[in-house]
Amino acid sequence: LGLDIDLVFTHVIKVSYNGSTIQATDDTPLLTFTLENVQNNLASFHTIPGKIEAEDYSTQSGIQIEDCTDTGLGQNIGYLDPGDYLDYEVNVQQAGIYTIDVRHASENSSGAFVLELINPDNGSIVNIFNGSFPSTGGWQNWETKSSSAQIPNGRYTMRLRVTGTQFNVNWIEFKKVTSTDDRAVSYDFELSPNPSSDYIQILSPNLRDAEMSILSMQGKTMIRESISDKRIIQIKDLPSGTYILRLVNNEGHSLAKKFVKL
Repeated sequence: LGLDIDLVFTHVIKVSYNGSTIQATDDTPLLTFTLENVQNNLASFHTIPGKIEAEDYSTQSGIQIEDCTDTGLGQNIGYLDPGDYLDYEVNVQQAGIYTIDVRHASENSSGAFVLELINPDNGSIVNIFNGSFPSTGGWQNWETKSSSAQIPNGRYTMRLRVTGTQFNVNWIEFKKVTSTDDRAVSYDFELSPNPSSDYIQILSPNLRDAEMSILSMQGKTMIRESISDKRIIQIKDLPSGTYILRLVNNEGHSLAKKFVKL
């Protein structure tokens, strides 16, 4: 027997039986039954795209949880030191470019962490975030830092590995970037020349102030800076290959395009 779908922890499972081939534990024929509930013990995971509350980890080392006064209240993780880590079981539903928003706070120090996707089958690791978080002026003064990455689909253990101290984290949210969604895109742009060896120019009739990021196909941020109007980006120091240029305007709307560095 087989199933047409893969069962996950959120499914309600019911089973019916009508036959004479199965025996009960007392060796009598099993009585027929209809839509009996089956306990679902499948491992839980977080879905990407989506928001992951920082305290909803599967395992951790070195962290503490405290009450949070950010919007929505709840709890946050804190007392983070280099070497501490948290693991989250995740299911990336679709490969693509994602905006990664991190809700963070700290009183007077700059924290940092790395996000890694660990393949459970072969142990390979994909780095999807490597960032620092400046002081926000208080342990409950919350700000959101945004980055972006190319994320592969599939099931992974996502490890948050602390590399800088001290800071708090409330949640991490993943939003898929789609150039065809009119609600998420308020401008368009072209890249010229493409391919290019020395520079690439961003051409857009609507672009004013925006944050520009150039990402490798593995999701590593190679260049990041603020731009306005038409802008020429020097890329001569980048290794040859394919990259993603992503723009996020001051309303948080984003658009991304690929280019080739010769």
